Amino acid sequence: MSEQEWPFVDEPDVSVLTTRQIIEQGAPIMCVTHDLEDGMWQFLHSDEVDEGDVLLVTLESVLALDAALGELWDLEPGWLAARESAEEGWERAYVGDLDEEE
Repeated sequence: MSEQEWPFVDEPDVSVLTTRQIIEQGAPIMCVTHDLEDGMWQFLHSDEVDEGDVLLVTLESVLALDAALGELWDLEPGWLAARESAEEGWERAYVGDLDEEE
C-alpha cells in the first residue's frame, strides 16, 4: 500500500493491540475499538480476550490481514465497529470510555 493510499490519520507504524488468535491462527477480526482516553486501536477476534493472548503490532500489519479494515479509517476515539462474520459489513456504535465501567 503506498503512502497516498494510506487511509488512516495514524501512521502505519503506530502500535495497536490485537490477539494471538488473529496473528498466529488466522482468526478473523470481528471487533475494532478506538479508545477514547489514549486513542489506542484494538483489533479483536472476540469480545472476550485473555490478557495472555494480547499482542502489540503495527497498524499496517493488521490492515494487511483484512482489507475491510480500511473502511474504519474514520472511526473516532470512543467508538467501536463490529461485524457478525468476516463477510459482513461493520456496524458502528459509540461506547465512550470503556474503562469507566470497570
